[in-house]
Amino acid sequence: MISNPTPQRALRGHMPQRPTPRAATTGEHHAQLAGRLTHRDRWLARMLYEHKVFTSQQIVELCYPSMRAANHRLLDLFKWRVVDRFQPFVTTGTAPMHYVLDIAGAVALAYEDGLDPKSIGYRHEDAIGIAHSLRLAHTVGVNGFFTALVALGRCPGARRSRTAWWSELRCGRLFGDMVGPDAYGRWREDDHQLEFFLEFDFGTEDLGKLSRKLHGYEKPSRVQLACSTRPRW
Repeated sequence: MISNPTPQRALRGHMPQRPTPRAATTGEHHAQLAGRLTHRDRWLARMLYEHKVFTSQQIVELCYPSMRAANHRLLDLFKWRVVDRFQPFVTTGTAPMHYVLDIAGAVALAYEDGLDPKSIGYRHEDAIGIAHSLRLAHTVGVNGFFTALVALGRCPGARRSRTAWWSELRCGRLFGDMVGPDAYGRWREDDHQLEFFLEFDFGTEDLGKLSRKLHGYEKPSRVQLACSTRPRW
């Protein structure tokens, strides 16, 4: 006998919705996008390319004045295949919409940089596949830490700002043989600047493993890196 069955309310899914019509990713469509995408659209696409996924609230913190304004523009970008979206399953309530880079957005970024779209390593299956990743919550948590900093810097009269934010993948390329942080950031307040590596955890990581990670930042090779390069980490 099952003494604690899962309540029916925890098994419910989202109500089916009418599919939103979306553009076909043809050469003609890519050409039309040249006159539609704003600087903010392209910047958001570039951020999604590096950081994989943002919730709708995080996108508001990054670059929109309100959720209504963000949702209005994101619907256009979704229809134009610049971004794709999904909602993770949750047992209670409704998860926020999550956004990833779509095919037309990746093509626009590649041509903006003078590259062949095939050379930037983008695959739509990989981008939307994060919806099923066991690291989704971790990635969203890391990104939420930084979008909150961005939002602080966007407040009226703010004298502080996030001046750098590198993803785990970029950190791996640059520092992978020395340290493996979840992200790197740089924060400026007035004339003062702080640079840091972020190790993000929900309190589930083994403490021994965590302490070994932190000890790694103190090894002589790390100290030498900090003293011999600029900026200092």
